[in-house]
Amino acid sequence: MTKDPWLKRGLVELQQSHWFDGSQMLQGAIRRAFRYDEPDHARVVISKSVPLFASGNQTKLACDLVLTLITCISRKNTERVYTKLIPFTLIDLRAASLETCVRTICNRIIMEKAFQESEFLSHIHNFILEANFDQNVVSDLYFCYAGLLCCKKDFVSCFETLQSWSQEFSFLTPRMRAYLTLAEINAYEIEDCGKYLHIEEKGDMTESDTYLEIANRIFSAVQTSNSSEFYSTTADYSDLIDPKKDGLLKVLCDGISEILNNKSSSGLFSLFKS
Repeated sequence: MTKDPWLKRGLVELQQSHWFDGSQMLQGAIRRAFRYDEPDHARVVISKSVPLFASGNQTKLACDLVLTLITCISRKNTERVYTKLIPFTLIDLRAASLETCVRTICNRIIMEKAFQESEFLSHIHNFILEANFDQNVVSDLYFCYAGLLCCKKDFVSCFETLQSWSQEFSFLTPRMRAYLTLAEINAYEIEDCGKYLHIEEKGDMTESDTYLEIANRIFSAVQTSNSSEFYSTTADYSDLIDPKKDGLLKVLCDGISEILNNKSSSGLFSLFKS
C-alpha cells in the first residue's frame, strides 16, 4: 500500500484544519493497513498524523485515531509486528506532548480482554526487557503489563512487575507506593503489606498524595475486614478509581473487592490482627 489515497487525503484535510473529515479518512487508512497486513503502513499513518493533531490542539481526535489502532491490534494480538506498534505509538504521542492521550491508550489496553492472552503479554514483557525505548515509554509498558496481569488475577506477577518497575527507575512516589501496597494485598494478604505506606519517598515528589490516602484507607479496611470502609473509600475516590482515569488502580481495587466479598474468606486477614 505504498500509495494510499486515504492517507494522503487525510493528511491534506488535517493541514487545512478539516479535523473531523481528516480523522475519518485516517481511521480508514489504519483499518486498510490491517486488512492488507501492512503494519508498517499503520505506523506511518500514526507518525504522520499525530503531530498535525497536536499542532491543532485536537487531542481527542488524536486519541480516537490511536484507539482505532488499538482495536485493530487486539484482533492480531499474537503477532509481534503488530504488538510493537504500541510502543512506537507511545513514542509518537509523547513526542507530541499528548500525555493525556497516553494514559487513555494505556487504560484501554488494560481493559481489553484480548490483550490478556499469554503471547501478547510475552511481547510486552520482552519490549520492557529489551530496553529499546526511553524511560517514559518503558514506564507506560510496565503500567499496561501490570494492569493486564492483575486482570488475569495473576497478582503475584503483578506485584513483582511493580517491584521491578519501581526498582529500575527508583520510582517510589505516592502513586507507586499505593500500587505496590494494593498489589501486595492482592498477592499475599500478609501482615507486612503496609510497609510501602511508611518508607522514605524517592523520585518525583510533585504527585498528589491522594493515591497514598486511598492505599492507607484500603489497607486499614482490609486490616479490620471492614468491607463498608473499603466501599466508602472507593466511593469517595470514584473519580480516580475509574478504568478511564487509572486502569491499574481500578483493577487492583477490584481484586481486593473480590477478596472481601468471598464468603470463604472468613478469617482470611487474621494475620493482620494482633
